[in-house]
Amino acid sequence: MTQRRRLLYLLNGFDAGGAERAPGLLLAGGAFDGFDVDVVALVRGAGCHMEHLQRMASRVETLLGDRRLRPWHVLAAERALRPRLGGYDAAVLSLPQANLAGRFALARLEQRPLVYSFHHNTHFSNPAYGPMFRATAGLVDGVVADSLGTAEAAAKLYGRQPPAASILPLVQFAERHPQPARPWTPGRPFRLVTAGRLTRVKRQAALIEAVARLQAQGRDVRLTIFGDGPRRAALSQQVARAGVAARVVLSGHSDDWLKSEADAFVLSSRHEGLCIVALEAMHRGWPVIAPAVGELPRHAAAGALHLLPSAGGAAVAKAIADLMDAPQRLYAMRAAGIDYANRQYGATAVRDAYATFNRRLHAELAQRAARQGLA
Repeated sequence: MTQRRRLLYLLNGFDAGGAERAPGLLLAGGAFDGFDVDVVALVRGAGCHMEHLQRMASRVETLLGDRRLRPWHVLAAERALRPRLGGYDAAVLSLPQANLAGRFALARLEQRPLVYSFHHNTHFSNPAYGPMFRATAGLVDGVVADSLGTAEAAAKLYGRQPPAASILPLVQFAERHPQPARPWTPGRPFRLVTAGRLTRVKRQAALIEAVARLQAQGRDVRLTIFGDGPRRAALSQQVARAGVAARVVLSGHSDDWLKSEADAFVLSSRHEGLCIVALEAMHRGWPVIAPAVGELPRHAAAGALHLLPSAGGAAVAKAIADLMDAPQRLYAMRAAGIDYANRQYGATAVRDAYATFNRRLHAELAQRAARQGLA
């Protein structure tokens, strides 16, 4: 019987984000067929997805006892990882801190697993990560990205000849049209939804400003903000100061945010990668308003998304007002979004991408074994 290979999937923590959902999606889609997969996080985080992962992975655990990730955890995790990494045939390092912890540990090993760096965004939240990624680029054998735009941004970190990138979309829809959202008609409130971590990068403050501007124009707009994060208190204060408490609701994190009723989805991020929430909104039948960052311009090319010229409050308010004045365009965007999400990110297309990556992974391990046999 052929011995199964071992793969380590290393991430920051078991939180609610798209990158943290990735191991479960990949395992369910067959990306690591033929491997015993250990999913290991630097810290526990909120504990999301752990029970689900335990049904699919060989092992699910954390390296450190803390719940919240701190800067010094990178070095502490490196020390914990170093004696273990040599026992794996391959490793996938996801998110900047886990990526760096894994790379620092690899630098001290004579025999290393095949290493893939998984990129989920076009920018780092901490600019200091860029130089560290470039300095350790030689330790990486391959690049994985959630979208073509993310892969193009990641290539700049690997010199003139970056490793070839595998595109693994971290969203997958059943290949059928869902029951679409009820289209908006003039005369009732225009309901907006956004979802994401409450951070400066996601810039929900611009959405609150937009609602205040629209209120001043006499437009009846309501906004529900799903998500938690360090900016929650500041955003609550902004809502009160702007006098829009009756129109803006901070609903916290919810796994069921897509079940809410809305007329459009709006985003104001400084940068994104694939932007899973935008695709989920399209699949739900919500027109999407978003800035031209990450993969969003490619989504817009299908007519499913209204691109903002900038992500400031004034630009967001104008885009919302323009769409309210053109309900026929809202209806067309709604249909285009459902079609695009199902066509580009349906189960067959995504599983084919996962299978292609799996073949590449096994082929590269076989080539490495052959080279070692000749040495």
